[in-house]
Amino acid sequence: LKKHKIPVAEGYYTRETLMNADEIFITNSLMEIMPVKQLENLKFQVTGESFTNYLKNLYKKEYDIV
Repeated sequence: LKKHKIPVAEGYYTRETLMNADEIFITNSLMEIMPVKQLENLKFQVTGESFTNYLKNLYKKEYDIV
């Protein structure tokens, strides 16, 4: 993300912060980047134009993942 000048902030996020987010994703070495589609009763729209999908595509290009 630094290469693409996208700021990153890892940390503990409160329920309130997450409930006010436009999008949420989780990441690790097995799942890579996975969008969160629902948190309690709040649903997040994950479309082809979403920031999470943009990040997934950057990741795939960076590591030549098909």
